Amino acid sequence: MNTFQRLMVSRAEFLQAFRDQQPDNEWWLDRQTGELIFISPDVAAEEEHELDVEALKRSEPQRLLAIVPVSSRQAYRLMQQFVEQLDDQHAATVLSEAIKQKRAFFQFQDRLHDFPGLREQWLAAEQQGMSELAEQWLKQQGIAVDWQP
Repeated sequence: MNTFQRLMVSRAEFLQAFRDQQPDNEWWLDRQTGELIFISPDVAAEEEHELDVEALKRSEPQRLLAIVPVSSRQAYRLMQQFVEQLDDQHAATVLSEAIKQKRAFFQFQDRLHDFPGLREQWLAAEQQGMSELAEQWLKQQGIAVDWQP
């Protein structure tokens, strides 16, 4: 029987970390507090966080969990699923063609502007899909998450 650590985590902040594909950025989840720690060469160390991450990694290596961003394959699949469930055949065709092109994510977002009513639907579907992927990933790490509003 698997036992999970229950942890209260900010959904908005975790999803920001989960989507972050910048190679120089690091996101860490504090398993003790649920706090998310962001490290980037673009942000001065004193502005980032109060914890000394390097010291904490040495003294309590199990406390911090490196957040691995969602794969582009998984993010692409969310776009596919969204397009597949559309009732508007014209929109489905246009968006399906967009995600088959180079720079699929950019093309999808660009073509989505042609269908203003679908933008809010996409944002809600993408948020729900990302939340589910994040919960699955956290469970693989032994964490059952309670999202903060």
